[in-house]
Amino acid sequence: MESRFIDIFRWQLSVDAGKLLKWFAASFFINLVLLFISHKLYTDVDALFVKDMSDVVAYSLNFSILQMALLYPLTRLLAPKVDPQSRVAFMMLPASHARKFWMRTIFLGVVCAMVWIVGFILADAVQVVIAQITSAYDTQWATPAMVDNAQRTFLPSQTPREAMVAVFNAMDLSQHTRLTPDSIQALQDSMKGFADEALQLRSLTEAGWGSLLYGLANWFFTVTMCLFCGAMFRNVPWVFALIASFVFAPLIMVLDYVFNLGMGGLALFLWVLGVVFLCCAYNIFKKTQVINNKLLNV
Repeated sequence: MESRFIDIFRWQLSVDAGKLLKWFAASFFINLVLLFISHKLYTDVDALFVKDMSDVVAYSLNFSILQMALLYPLTRLLAPKVDPQSRVAFMMLPASHARKFWMRTIFLGVVCAMVWIVGFILADAVQVVIAQITSAYDTQWATPAMVDNAQRTFLPSQTPREAMVAVFNAMDLSQHTRLTPDSIQALQDSMKGFADEALQLRSLTEAGWGSLLYGLANWFFTVTMCLFCGAMFRNVPWVFALIASFVFAPLIMVLDYVFNLGMGGLALFLWVLGVVFLCCAYNIFKKTQVINNKLLNV
């Protein structure tokens, strides 16, 4: 069983080798541009309420890693079934639907993400070399910020409700306070405190298991939502995954704000919803044998 799965995975790598090379090139150039933009933003740190270059890069990585490296590749679940020749080859593989499904999921969620990260590290090295040659700005590696951002993702310090309360308090302070130097400074301190709390780095001991479960649940929910959109929609599934992310994010925030679920309640809700998305994605994947130009795979 294990050797058969490895053979299928090798087939997948050989078929998509060219696409992985293009994905690596896209990662390198996109992240190189983002890194230069981050250094440009660093000149206006007072307006951003941040005091460290790693904080600015962490914000940019939220889009580059999560949106690009996850959202788009994971929606390519049915890509081998789109082209007629690839569809026949994929259907003839000596494996069950479950093995093919998990092979595609691992390839899209792990291999493509690793390729994107390697491209980022190479882009980071290039921008460091350019900085040393031109002396345009202080040389600083951004890769540690990527690691910090991953730690913040899996060990979050705030729930959506806590973030919304902080924003509402700042808005209330700005509306009911006269604009004096002291009130403006108080508002800036409030927003800076909110940003510092959101960017806080904590160990598992400091954060607790509830924070880890919530971080993992959020990650699992994002992955399964993209897989479901990739299985459901035949045309530009990444667009629907992007729309779904914009729809679910405020819904989860409102749900947590109204019911005050906390990290444990949110984690349970996201895990359940993720399992539902995963089961739906697998069932659509299993039943989809023919691709046509319709919008939905149902």
